[in-house]
Amino acid sequence: MSPAASPVDLALVRRLERASLLSVPAEQEWEVGGWLCRWGADGRVGRVASACVSPFAAAGQVAPAAVVASTYAARGLPALLRVTPLAPVEVLTSATPLPGKARVAIMTRDLGVPGPEVGRIEVALAEDPSPDWSVAFRAAQPDEGAARLALAAAAPSPRRFAAALVDGTVAGLALGVVAEGALGAFDVLTAPAFRRRGVATAVMSALMAWGRAQGADVAYLQVAEANAPAVALYEGLGFGRVYSYFYSAVEALSPSPA
Repeated sequence: MSPAASPVDLALVRRLERASLLSVPAEQEWEVGGWLCRWGADGRVGRVASACVSPFAAAGQVAPAAVVASTYAARGLPALLRVTPLAPVEVLTSATPLPGKARVAIMTRDLGVPGPEVGRIEVALAEDPSPDWSVAFRAAQPDEGAARLALAAAAPSPRRFAAALVDGTVAGLALGVVAEGALGAFDVLTAPAFRRRGVATAVMSALMAWGRAQGADVAYLQVAEANAPAVALYEGLGFGRVYSYFYSAVEALSPSPA
């Protein structure tokens, strides 16, 4: 018999959800019945093309998902839900992840604990993305690179674009944003030719040191639950899983016709 799962700290979920939503601004945003609805990046990036139970509002009753769908339809947009532990029970028990889309784990680390020792990999931190950072970023994700790059460039301050340099080449990169007293690490990427050389560890360590200096007391990141190597890497850096979320089409919550 497996041990019971630890209860989710909903106060921490609200804080981290607020931080991540503030860190990744959408082009359009509106609220309806306790849901925060967002749109941006041409619908290519879920975090800015979906609705979630608002972490900015007091906990309470929320409108049915069909109401959310109607507000997207009125704007000529497809409706998508980001299902977090803040979602109402009927959504949590009925929603299913979109085909081909993995559940995403939120992992955190206490920044009051010293970070790991890192090697001699140089990491440059800049307030804006350099041309080399942007080229490496787009090359790492050719399908959504342009949309995600626009989101990264729109991140609020304080922020830092981190680039690990090996022989003058951008071997790894990430974006760090501090909001709600939490450091969010986004788009942590390592070029294939430089994997398993401590690049991601160096990037994360540099961002965590910067975040600590900005007054952040916790760091968080998002990683696909099925990505075992990445999860193991972050666990080695002292991160632990707090909760998960997934994306669901509103139609998946509607009962089948009799």
